[in-house]
Amino acid sequence: MTEWWIIIHAPEGGVYAWPAGGDPGDAELNAARTLVGFPPNDDWIDDDSGWQLMLTNGEPHHTLMERAIVGTLADLNKVDPTAVAEHSETRRRGYVTRRAAAVLTALAALDDETLTVVLADANAAASARTGGVKP
Repeated sequence: MTEWWIIIHAPEGGVYAWPAGGDPGDAELNAARTLVGFPPNDDWIDDDSGWQLMLTNGEPHHTLMERAIVGTLADLNKVDPTAVAEHSETRRRGYVTRRAAAVLTALAALDDETLTVVLADANAAASARTGGVKP
């Protein structure tokens, strides 16, 4: 089984890497984010914040590993569970807020006829033209 690795690029050029086992999930990712102070609402790789989180299947390239601070899966398991839970909850609330804003934007973009159909039948939302935003 190939081992996954979590890689975090931090502002100012810092790089962190951890082996994440064969099936990493939110627990490992949020522990890594919490450990290095990754902002809870920084989700986009191209937002110019300097923070990036990636998963790679197999050990990262040796040039990255030479400059990275390399931890272990055990290090991730030692991160304060309360801090990880708070980070996760902040991320969840941020997602809910961003999704609600996207839905409101999509609804505002509907013409009156389509909006009337969508409001009358929640199942109609699936077929409404929303400019790429999933209702």
